[in-house]
Amino acid sequence: MTVAYYSVMPNTSREQAQQVSDYVNQQVGTEAPAGGVYHAEGPLDDGSWWSFDVWDSEDSARRFYDDILTPAFEQANVQLGQQRTLAVDSQTNPLQGER
Repeated sequence: MTVAYYSVMPNTSREQAQQVSDYVNQQVGTEAPAGGVYHAEGPLDDGSWWSFDVWDSEDSARRFYDDILTPAFEQANVQLGQQRTLAVDSQTNPLQGER
């Protein structure tokens, strides 16, 4: 079952978020990680960093978090704060047009 996660990493700078991204990219290359459908992230006004991810299953997400993301967080000294799991009832194809 497709699942989405909304996560907030408190007190995380843009530089720390970039360190996490660099680590992940070193592990998975330029392709999406196995089971990864969508990813977006950005800063919050309070100095935290948010992330929104869609996965083809909870198992795929868990493998990624355990094998790749947790070591990336540890290396960048980032702590996962709130994480909300969202059931995905429907999804569309990627939006077309200019980006």
